[in-house]
Order: sequence, then structure tokens, then C-alpha cells
Amino acid sequence: MGYKLNRNITKEEQAATYTRSELELMSEYRLREVCRREHIVKGLDKNLTNEELIEMILSYCQSFEDELIRKEIPGGRERIEQILDKFSIREPEKEELRISGKISIYEGAALNFLDDYKIEYKDKFLNTNALIVSGDKKVCAVFNVVSMGDKKDSLYLVKEADLSCIVTETKDYSLYLMERDASEFIYHTYIGDKEANASLLKFKAYKLPIMDFEVLPLIELHMPIALDLGSTNTTVAMYADSSYYRQINTAKQRGIKENTICHTVFFESVGGENFMEMMIPTVVAVTEVKEDSIEYAFGRKALWYANLSYTDKGFSVFYDIKRWVGDFERKEELTDSKGRYKYVQRIEIIGAYLRHVLDITRDSFKCCIKEVYITVPVKQKHVYEQMLGILSEMLSLEIKVTLDESTAVLYSFISKMREKNRLKDGESYKALIMDCGGGTTDLSACKFKVHAKGDIQTYIMENSYKNGNTDFGGNNITYRIMQLLKLKIVSKLLGVEKDLGSEVIEDLPGDPYRYIDEESVESFYEGLQKAYERVEEILPTAFKNFETYGKEGYYRVRNNYFFLFTLADEIKQGLFSGNDIVIEVPEDKNIKSGLLRLEADRYKISVFKEDKLEILEEMPKINFNRYEVEKLIAGEIYAVMKAFMERLYTNGELYNFDMIRLTGQSCKIGLFRDALKEFVPGNMMQSGGSVKKEELKLACVDGLMRYLYDKRTGYAGFDIR
Repeated sequence: MGYKLNRNITKEEQAATYTRSELELMSEYRLREVCRREHIVKGLDKNLTNEELIEMILSYCQSFEDELIRKEIPGGRERIEQILDKFSIREPEKEELRISGKISIYEGAALNFLDDYKIEYKDKFLNTNALIVSGDKKVCAVFNVVSMGDKKDSLYLVKEADLSCIVTETKDYSLYLMERDASEFIYHTYIGDKEANASLLKFKAYKLPIMDFEVLPLIELHMPIALDLGSTNTTVAMYADSSYYRQINTAKQRGIKENTICHTVFFESVGGENFMEMMIPTVVAVTEVKEDSIEYAFGRKALWYANLSYTDKGFSVFYDIKRWVGDFERKEELTDSKGRYKYVQRIEIIGAYLRHVLDITRDSFKCCIKEVYITVPVKQKHVYEQMLGILSEMLSLEIKVTLDESTAVLYSFISKMREKNRLKDGESYKALIMDCGGGTTDLSACKFKVHAKGDIQTYIMENSYKNGNTDFGGNNITYRIMQLLKLKIVSKLLGVEKDLGSEVIEDLPGDPYRYIDEESVESFYEGLQKAYERVEEILPTAFKNFETYGKEGYYRVRNNYFFLFTLADEIKQGLFSGNDIVIEVPEDKNIKSGLLRLEADRYKISVFKEDKLEILEEMPKINFNRYEVEKLIAGEIYAVMKAFMERLYTNGELYNFDMIRLTGQSCKIGLFRDALKEFVPGNMMQSGGSVKKEELKLACVDGLMRYLYDKRTGYAGFDIR
């Protein structure tokens, strides 16, 4: 990966492994960097071609994932049955290998880490195929045996959703584990490119009896799925009612509680790190353009692939597909690392992303998804309804709109107030909600009243849209940090005595609020913008200006921008978790305690040297502290707060509200509260306080799910105007 957040800087680095498909996406610079990191001395020979470098790396660091059975191939199981009894089969001693007594598979759903079928970690079984075999020698299922990232405590049985499973009348099931050479032979037999021969006794299989193996249908849901498609991240929720809870076998492993809202957990292991989160980045990368199809990567995997490309290769990566909704029929050019390209409509890319997210939801909850409700920006409800109608046909399920994002957030808040008995029957309340996400900010007002009649509550909600900015969000803050990062890097490259970034920070007005009131936000950042543009001739990032510079030059500058932007986002998250930051190449371990360490690989940035773009072979060490970043972004945050609140403040409307709610991931930054205090007293404000980023993001999808449940069960009636 281009960079890696490593909070435990004393942890010993573990040897990395690579698949052929991953290496083929890498540039020559990246391949040589892998050889250097993995101490493959022969790989440093500058005469080696890319193909030779790939073979060299695979000979030392192959992960063997390319030889795992992941796709259904007609006749594949039958071919395995013909040769399996010729293997050397042994039963391990009692305590040597253990597996769950019963394995349950849900037809049409993947088996993943959350299913928690695991064995003791043994390197000889890592990244191999395993089989469920019945007493009459029928191959009933094919699994992959993998680790959870780089953890070495257990190996897990996983299976792709497309791989079918069967049960037989003759039970007496066993799990067959294989060492790598046997697993490789099974793979090639399955795909039909190996002939059986007389020497199969050399292949070992370990037979573990299991009590039972069953294939179950997907669980029918009585409630729809709730989904929040964000500019930066996407979240999904479902309601685990009593009917569902009785049918799911793995509720405990998954943390599912009866009659509660549950969230899809997205597990991704990329770049040697494990991520298990209740959100997935709204990012799509193109990995292969075929004549009749496109292969994509999504979420953190897409970000990882984007960083694999390095400087002289480029393929399409889309970071904010939510913005496409206003023009969803427009075509985008999709390019893969080999230069193959194709034009497809934006709605097809959005559909592929949603299909991926919903497939993971199906796999997580073992449920049949037929109906999905999605939150939408308050001003775009009509265009969303048009797009979702087409997507419903494309994905063969119903995708509908019911609540806008601000109302969903408010209903989540109201539900919590109701649970704490903080709402008085019949009393009217007025709330103002400011939702600042990754790419947009909205301000909505709501007047609501609750009437209780027995156990049934009726909500009367009058919503009004006050303001919105589709061009401001957390990404604007990231962009300012990226500008500062670029200045700091150039300062190191030029060897100047005083940091250009620090000079800009020192020259910013000391009182940003008053300055912006009297002048403008553009004037506040004028010095930063001029300095940023001046260093463009050294470290270019304006890739649109390089479209006529040649393909290689264009991709180098494009990679400059996205590498710095992604690194700036990591800096933002680290700083507002309460730490200062140091950025450096991986080998430099001399770090003061209390600092977060961001690793930046070599060969990721291109700079101008004598009018020629050349690879920067060494990323200079850069330091960031919270004070300078807060001073940098204070103007941006106050400007948007002023644009939203000033009119309400001037005409006295602000004091008519009982509460002001700050939501969205970006509102976790304390400067939002500080800026809001310029207009309202602190006791009117409601925000996430010290809550996690995930909790702020989940407020929207939770509110939608709670609304759907209350409405469908008749627990509450609604009059939303």
C-alpha cells in the first residue's frame, strides 16, 4: 500500500505475500520496491523485465491465493471425486486438528470470518482448498483455508457465494484438509487442466469427521434493509426481529441480539492490515476491462489497488460516486492497468457498488434481500427516485426512497429521547440539524410533536430545508491539509531553511472569524493558494492540465494528487484523534513516543527536474502538529457555518429552536462547535461529543431503520409534512 497507519511502531514487520494478479497491477518502480523491502537481492538487477521481476517475487513471497477454488465450474466436483480416493488419506490424532462439530451453509451466501469455522493455525494449510466429503465419497462443498489478515492464531474456512453445496442421503461427513501441493493439484483438477495419474499417493489429505453438514435456505426478512450511501462511506442496517433471530445459527458469533438494529460489518484485509468496520468507503476501482464485462474492486480494496498502480501506470478510480446522481446517465471512461478501456454509464458503476454492498449484507445476515430503502439528500429526492427505479430493475430488487438524510438523523435522535423519556406528550419541539458529511453539508429545520395513545405514538413532523452546500464537506478540510502537505514536501526537496507551509500558517490572520466577517474566505486563504500554485512547477498535482502531456505524464501527476489527498485524509483522522503526526519511509524507526507514524513508500511521487517529470526516490520526513492544522482549517469551517447560520442569527430565528444537532463524520472536529458558538449558546447544541466516527455516520441509517420498523409494526404513526 502507498502508506500505512501504524500505531504500534515497535511491532516487528512480517513478511508480505503477493498474488500474481496483484503484482501484475504494479509498476516497475513498485516491483523493485517490493524486492528491496523483502530483501530479494536478485530483484535489484536493473536489467530484469517486469515479467521477470514478478516471477522472482513469486518464488519468494507467493501467497498461493491464485490457486484457491472460488468460482463454480460445471463438472469440477465430479472430477475431484474421481481422483480423491487415490490420495494418501490419514486421520489426524485426537488433538492434532479440531473443527466445529456441525457446519451450516446458507445457499447463495458466502461463508466468511464471522461464521467462525476455524482450525488451529498451521502454515502447511494456509491458502489451500478444503472439501466436505460424504460417506459415499461425494464432494459436497469446497472451502478455502485462509488466515484473517496476518494473524497466526487460527485458520478459517471461507467460501464464495457462487460455489454451490449439496447434502447426500449418506451422511457421515468429513472435512478434508490438504497440504499445498495436494491443494494445487485439486485446483487444477477442478478447473479441468490436470489428468489423473498413478502417482497420486504422494498427495496427503487429512480427514476430520464432523457431526453434521447442512445446507439451509436464506432467511426471509419481514423488514426491508436500510442503506445510507455517503460521499465518503456507506452504511447498511437490518432489524433482527424474533422470527429472524430464531432462524439464524450464528447470532452469537455475529453479535446479533433479538429485536435490535444490526449493522453490516465489512471485513477487509489489505496491505497487511485488517479492517473490520460498520462502514465501507464509497470508492470504486477498475481492475480489468474485458470485452463483455468489467471487474471492479470496492471500498478499502479499491483504495489499495489505486495505490498499487504507482506512478507510470493508471487505471480508473472513482472516489465520490454519490455526486453522479444528478447526471447518472452520463458515460465514464473506464481504463485498466493494461490500457484497455470502455465507456459505461455512471449508473452501471453505482449499481455494481450497491450490488457489492448488498451481497456482503446478504452474506453477513444470511438473508434474502428483496427490499431496500435508501436515505437521500433533501433537495435530490426526485432525481434519486428516477435513478433508483432503473437500479431496481438492474439489481432485481426494490430500492425505494422514504426519508431524506436530515429527517432520518433527526428521527434517530427523537427515538433516543423517547427511550430516555425526555419527550413530553403533546409538546412541540423545534430542531435544527446540520449534517456535514464527506462531500456535502445540509441544514434542515424540523418542528415535531409526539402524541401517545396507549402504546402507540403519533409523530407530527414539519420539515423545512434551510440551506445546503453540495461543494463543502470533510473533503474540503482534507484538501486544505493536502495543500499544506504539498508545501512541506517541496520545502524539504528545496532544502529551504524555513518550511513554506509553516510560513503560510504564520501569515494567516490571527482571528479567522473576524477576518472572514470583514473580508472573505477567499481572501483568508489567498496566501495559501498562491504558495500552492507556485510549487506546482516542482510538485504538480493539477492533473487536468496534463491531459495533453502524454499518458505517462498524466498518470504521474494524477497519482501525485490522489496519493497526497489520501495521505492528507489519514493525517486529518490521526490529528483529530488527539495525536501529532510524523510521515516517513518505512525503515526509519526513530520516533518519539506519543506520535502517530504514517509510512509513505518510495517511488510514489513525481517531481519536475529540469523540465522533466522524474520519480522521487525518497519520501522526505514530514511533521504535522494539531495546532497548525486547526489554524489552517478554522477559516474553512467558520465560512460554511457563517453561510448557514448568519441569516438565521440576524433575523432572530436561531433562538426559536429548542435544540441544534450537529451530525456527520466531519462534525466530530471540535472546531465546528467552536464556530457555532459564534451564533448560539453552547447549551442549545447537541453533537456526538466523544463518540466514535462510526456512531456519527450510523445516525442516519439507524434513524431510517427505526422509522421503517416503527411504521411497519404500527408502533408509531407518522404525519410528515
